[in-house]
Amino acid sequence: MPDPPHSALSLRQDRLFWSLIGLGVLGLIALTPVDAAWTLWLREQRDPAFGEWMRRTLFEGDLPGFSDPPILFLLSSLVAYGFCASSRAPEWLRRYRPELGFIVLAALAG
Repeated sequence: MPDPPHSALSLRQDRLFWSLIGLGVLGLIALTPVDAAWTLWLREQRDPAFGEWMRRTLFEGDLPGFSDPPILFLLSSLVAYGFCASSRAPEWLRRYRPELGFIVLAALAG
């Protein structure tokens, strides 16, 4: 059975997608000459307090740090996904099971 023809909306979305990809590639090409200089400038201007905040984590007994919110979000998503499988889960939470599964799978794959 032949594929149905693309609709005008689908073609417009394809053009938008490839246009955004092309703009991203052009942006990377344009930033390449100044990337090393900007990186060096950022390294020279760094703040030691910011570095300390980046290193801290609740899971090592320190104060909250930069990596704690994503880890806590992932753990809460994993708990909510597990709870969705039980019969005691409310219906509104069961509707979010595919999204929660995607969050957990994407985080584990990444």
